[in-house]
Amino acid sequence: MEGRALNLAIPEGYCVLDVDSVMGKEWYAFQEKLIEGRGAVILTYASCAEVEQRKGNPDFQIRNHGAYVSIYPFGGSAVVPPGFSRQQAVSFISSTIPRIAGDKLGEDINARIQKVDSEKPFQLSELSIGYLDEDQDAVYAGMVSWVVRGASKTRTIGVGGFTLALDIVVSTNLYSDEGPDTTFGGLLERQRKVIKELVARNP
Repeated sequence: MEGRALNLAIPEGYCVLDVDSVMGKEWYAFQEKLIEGRGAVILTYASCAEVEQRKGNPDFQIRNHGAYVSIYPFGGSAVVPPGFSRQQAVSFISSTIPRIAGDKLGEDINARIQKVDSEKPFQLSELSIGYLDEDQDAVYAGMVSWVVRGASKTRTIGVGGFTLALDIVVSTNLYSDEGPDTTFGGLLERQRKVIKELVARNP
């Protein structure tokens, strides 16, 4: 993309989704809605085990999925100016992310769920985002949104890792439906590993 060939790192246990498949279309639409006007979707992926379950049961809902997106920090392009370092990109993006505690990220979207139309088959509430952490390679943000499929309403949490790869600002986002085994801390640690591999592949 942007004339560059990124070598992306996919989390262990996840498979890239075909954009033309039923599952691919659903999750590309999910991510495109989240990033609308602020970047572009590169690819999406989901738990390989859950993808196989979905193939055997079309009603099965995938709980663990993610995406790579480009971010437009300076207008309509994800490419940074010449000489702009990864650390500069991380610092700049960090300055734009709200400082909201992870346990409060979902509070302001609880009311939004009352405004959705349950007759529509698939909807997504506006994303809430808050700063979690940063290191020399990336800045990490916690994300919360509601996904609505008919009468089913599911709160999804995620962690995005924002970095610079081959002079392109990218975010790798990992999501999971909220549950007792899902935490920002757990997603954050997985994202650190992905970012480390991504940076090594795209110096």
